Amino acid sequence: MKILVVEDHAFMLDAYRSNLEPFFSGQIFYSSNITDAICTFNKNPEISLVFVDLFFPGTTSISGTGIDFCKHLRSANPEVKIVIISAVTESIIIYDIIKVVNPEGFLAKSDCNSAIFKECLNSIFSEIYYSQYIKTALQTISSLSPFMDQINRKILMLLNQGVKNKNICDHVMLSLSAIDKRKSLIKDYLGIEGDDETLLKEARNRGFIS
Repeated sequence: MKILVVEDHAFMLDAYRSNLEPFFSGQIFYSSNITDAICTFNKNPEISLVFVDLFFPGTTSISGTGIDFCKHLRSANPEVKIVIISAVTESIIIYDIIKVVNPEGFLAKSDCNSAIFKECLNSIFSEIYYSQYIKTALQTISSLSPFMDQINRKILMLLNQGVKNKNICDHVMLSLSAIDKRKSLIKDYLGIEGDDETLLKEARNRGFIS
């Protein structure tokens, strides 16, 4: 079996080597950036398992190169198994990543160790594996559906990034009054009153954003 690891941190690369190389006789490729990873994957179509981080230097949002690479993998070979190991903490981002990529494995770096890593390896060819942090984040957002649909999640993320209401319209293609109505409905569901900062504070308290 051929494996591709896409990671730019030396500590994580050492962890990958110690947990993969003693157990796999197949070829393991390592890439520290997405450009090299795409080249390696395209030259080695036999790669059946890919481990990938989400955010690399210069990546600032969910539409960054890590997500784009996962999309490329799905397009090039729908059968390839994708395992994301990331330090992302926002429930909204985790939820969106799962919706976009649908990875076979998703591990949060905060609760990943050798035992969890091996458990994931033993599972992903027969079932999806999420670490506990990822499961909790997914349940947090799923429990609020439909109040946390794709548009509402994006509105919250934009507000958290400091984007002004009048400019949010350009990102979600809604009128200002429609955006205000959505924010009001979210506040009602969360049982809060107040301005946008009150909404963001409650969203942070619940782990939606950070």
